[in-house]
Amino acid sequence: MILKVNSLTKKYGSLIAANNISFEVEEGQVFGILGPNGSGKTTTLGMILDVTAQDSGTYSWFDSEAGSNQRKHIGSILETPNFYQHLSAESNLKIAALIKDVPFSHIDEVLLRVNLLERKKHAFRTFSLGMKQRLSMAAALLGNPKVLVLDEPTNGLDPQGIIEVRELIQSLANEGKTIIIASHLLDEIEKICTNVMVMKQGNVLAAGRVDEILASQFGIATPAKGTKSTQQQTNNNQEEWRIEIAADDLSLLEKELELLPFVVKIEKRKDTLLVILNENIGNSILNKVMFEKGIVLSHLSRIKKTLEQQFLEITK
Repeated sequence: MILKVNSLTKKYGSLIAANNISFEVEEGQVFGILGPNGSGKTTTLGMILDVTAQDSGTYSWFDSEAGSNQRKHIGSILETPNFYQHLSAESNLKIAALIKDVPFSHIDEVLLRVNLLERKKHAFRTFSLGMKQRLSMAAALLGNPKVLVLDEPTNGLDPQGIIEVRELIQSLANEGKTIIIASHLLDEIEKICTNVMVMKQGNVLAAGRVDEILASQFGIATPAKGTKSTQQQTNNNQEEWRIEIAADDLSLLEKELELLPFVVKIEKRKDTLLVILNENIGNSILNKVMFEKGIVLSHLSRIKKTLEQQFLEITK
């Protein structure tokens, strides 16, 4: 186990920034902490990085008690990039390398990886926000850590920069690194992460594999065998499945669909029908039912719910 968090809580006066947070991160996962600004993501990362002292609860890295030696195996970006304005990118990374006890020979390697090697002699104050964020990523990569903890790593980046950082994170994950990433960008979490924890106002609303959450119409799905999830949210509403369907005679198709007991609702679109089912009827079965009624389907597809839709339902 890379990280185990048990009931971490942090208060600032009457404000509960993080309330009884529990989750686990296993080796090789890309674990996303998703939530709007003010949801407690940075506070949670601050506690597990020993930057912010928790009021209660515990956490452990690598199945052992927290300690300074463990930090050598963890690279991190937390909140705003913090470097000396008048120093060059290279000089700033030399300071970071001294703190981490990493040879200076690693600096060019990490600068190349974040596409800043040509700017290594330039002062930090001349960098754009996106370049500053990439320099933070380079500092986090010094020493080839086993784990990366990234707080909003695409903050300030243009679309091309976001793609570059996403590809970098994916390549690091492919190398076997474990990555914990906090973000309010649902699209990025969906594309990068294997697992996700949804937070709002200091509370965990749902946690599990991204594909499980996407597969569930309400709340969070039951985890697959061997997968752990915590603080799962359920919903008593009846589960629904959505399909998009079409045939040459759309009116006849709609009429026949209305007679089926598992059809809850039909919405007309331009050339198709959106059909909501209360049972998970397979495409082949539905196609067979329509064919037996003399209707040949020209289109039949299931509509996949995005993480954004799921997030809005979970946090509403």
